[in-house]
Amino acid sequence: MKKRVYGRAMRSYWMLLLATFASCAYAQFSIFTNPFSQDSIMRASPNARSAPANAPHGFSDQSAYVGLSASGALVATADFNQDRFVDLLMLDTKSLRRLSVMQWQHDSFSFQHTGAGIDLHSVPLVSNLKPPFRKISGVHVGDFGNDGRVDVLVMDGTQGLLFFSDGDANFNASSPVHIAELPPTNAMVDADGDLVPDIFVAFENGTRGFYSYERRYSVRERRFDQSGSIKFHEWKHGVKGCDGAQSIVRQRSVIGFADMDGDCLPDLVIGTRCGLEVWFNGARSNKAFWQLRANSSDVRMFDKSVFDDEGGDHAMSLADMNSDGTMDILMANKQRKDVRVHLNEQRRRAVGQLCTAAEEWKLRRVQAVGAGELTLKEGRLGPLFGGISVPCALRVGDYDLDGWADVVAVDASTELPVLFRNSGDWSHSRALKRVERKIERGLQKGNGGAVSVGFFDTDESGRQDLVVVRGGNETRLVWNNVLGEWDRMFFKGTVLSALGFRLEERPFAPVAGNSVKLSYAERGHRKRRRRVCSQGGASGYGGWVMSAGSCTFGMANIANYVEELWVGGGKNSRAWTGLMPNSMAVVWAEGGGEGDASAWWMEFFTQRRGGPMLRVVAALMGSLLVLAAVIGALQHAERKRDLREAARHRLRLFSFA
Repeated sequence: MKKRVYGRAMRSYWMLLLATFASCAYAQFSIFTNPFSQDSIMRASPNARSAPANAPHGFSDQSAYVGLSASGALVATADFNQDRFVDLLMLDTKSLRRLSVMQWQHDSFSFQHTGAGIDLHSVPLVSNLKPPFRKISGVHVGDFGNDGRVDVLVMDGTQGLLFFSDGDANFNASSPVHIAELPPTNAMVDADGDLVPDIFVAFENGTRGFYSYERRYSVRERRFDQSGSIKFHEWKHGVKGCDGAQSIVRQRSVIGFADMDGDCLPDLVIGTRCGLEVWFNGARSNKAFWQLRANSSDVRMFDKSVFDDEGGDHAMSLADMNSDGTMDILMANKQRKDVRVHLNEQRRRAVGQLCTAAEEWKLRRVQAVGAGELTLKEGRLGPLFGGISVPCALRVGDYDLDGWADVVAVDASTELPVLFRNSGDWSHSRALKRVERKIERGLQKGNGGAVSVGFFDTDESGRQDLVVVRGGNETRLVWNNVLGEWDRMFFKGTVLSALGFRLEERPFAPVAGNSVKLSYAERGHRKRRRRVCSQGGASGYGGWVMSAGSCTFGMANIANYVEELWVGGGKNSRAWTGLMPNSMAVVWAEGGGEGDASAWWMEFFTQRRGGPMLRVVAALMGSLLVLAAVIGALQHAERKRDLREAARHRLRLFSFA
C-alpha cells in the first residue's frame, strides 16, 4: 500500500514538474516571441522586417532605412491611426502650406506617407479669409473633437484652422474650424479637467483666455459628428504685475503644463515680464483655470531670479531632473549661454500617497550647464526670404536609460545637435555634462544646419532615438545603439482621454498634462526611487513642442518590479501595483472628467524577451532541469533501497519457512 501511494505521489510530482517546465517554455517562446517583434512591445507579424542589424555602437544615421529621406520637416508626433505606434506630421518647407502624415508601418519597419494630409491650397475657406492665412508657422495635435482621433490645429501667428481627422490621416479640408485671433503665445492644455485639449492664449494687451471646442452633439449621440464651434473663455482674474498693471505675457514667452505640486494634476506655468506664475489645477474642486483668482491660494509667484526675460531667459522645460518624484524647471539663458535648473523640493511621500499635493515646496537653483557652453537662438525653416522661425528648445529624455533625465538641444554657434548627460549628482553645479566626443560624433554626423532636435521612440521598444530637423526640407533619424540590444530597462506610460476602452473603434488620444508617477526599489539600496513625468510637459510656443504624449522612464538600477504606478488626469488619479519593467501601460481615463477613477482601464504590453526577462526565464528553466535531475537521482536511489529492502524481506521469509 505504501509503495502504491509513493508511486502515485512521484507521478503527480513529475507531472507538476513537466507542466511547470512547459509553462515556462510557452511563456518564453510563445507569449514573448510570437506576438511581439524583436524590439517592440507592440504586435507585428512573424515575418516582419527587423531593426537595423548592422548599426554601429553609439549613434548612427538610419534615415534611409526607415524611409525618412527628403520627407519634410517634422513639426509634431502623434498616433494618427490608433495602432499604438507614433506617427510623424511633416511640413513641406518649400511651400510652408502643406502637411503630410507619415505613419509607422511596423511590419516593414519604416515610415510611409498615408492619407491626404492637409494642403492649404485646396481648402476653400483659406482663399476667403481676411486677413489671408499666410504660411504654417506652428501646429498643435490633440483630440479636440473628443472622438478618440487625433486632430490638427495649424497656425500662422495670428489665426488658426482646426482640422478634424477621420482616423487614417485624412482631414476635413472642406470645412475646418476657423479661429480668428490666435497669437503665437499659446499652449495646449486641459483647462477644465474634462480630458479634452484646450488652447491657452495670451495677447499683447494683457488679455488671457482659453479656446475650447464645444460639440453640438454628445459623444454618445453622434461620436464622429464634429458639428460645433470654438468658444473663448476670458480669464478675468489674472495676476497684477510688478508695476501694478495687468501682468503681461510677452510674445514668444515660456509656457508649461505639468504637475508642479505633486497631486498628479497638471498646473499652468507662465513666464511674464515680472517673473514666473504657477497656477494650481482646481479640477478636483470643479474649477476651470479661467475661474482661478490671483488673490487666493490658486497661484504662486516667483520673481526674476527664476525667470527674467529681459535678462535673457528664453527657453524652459519641465522635467524630473534629480529623480525625486517632482517636476523641476530648466531655464536657458541666451546672454549667459548657460542652463540653470530650479529643483522642486518637497517632502517625501509615503506608500500610497504619491498623488498627495504638497503643502509647501521650494525651488533650489543649480547651475547645470556652465556659462558659454550652450548658445540657443531661433532657427529658420523654408526659403531664405519668407521662411518661418523655429523656437529654440531644451528637450528632455533618457538616452542611456540610467534613470536620469538627459537634455538635447541645437547649439546655434555650430548649428549642430548637442547632448548633455545627467550625472545624477545635483548637490553641486554642472550636473549636465556633454557626452563623450566619440558618442556625440555619431549624433552630429551629417546633421549640420540643424534647427530642432528631440528624443523619439521609433518602434515602441523603449529605446530613445533622436530626430533632427535641418534647415532644408529634411528630417533625419539618429539611431541609438549606445546600450546594445538587451542591456536596458524601462517603463512607459500613456494616459488617454475620458472615452471608454470598449468602444467599437477604440480611441487612442493622449491628453497634454496627464501625469505618470511611479516608485520602485533600487539594487543595493534600501531607499525607494520615485519618478514623475507629465505628458507634453515641455514648454514651447507656437506649437513646436514635438512631444509624443507619453512618458518613458529609464530604470537601470531597478531591483525587481514597479511597486506603485499612479496616473492622473482630468479630476482624479488612480494607482496600480506590482508591474513588470520593460513594459508599457496605456490607461483610458474613462469618467475622469467627472472625478471618477473607478472605471479607468489599463492595457498592459510587455516587451518580447526583455533582456532581464530572458535571463529570468532561462535561470528558471535551468533550475527546473537541475531540480529534475536531483529528483531523478533521489528517485533512483530510493528505488534501489526499495529493491534491497524487498530482497532482504524475501530472504527473511525464506529463512523462516
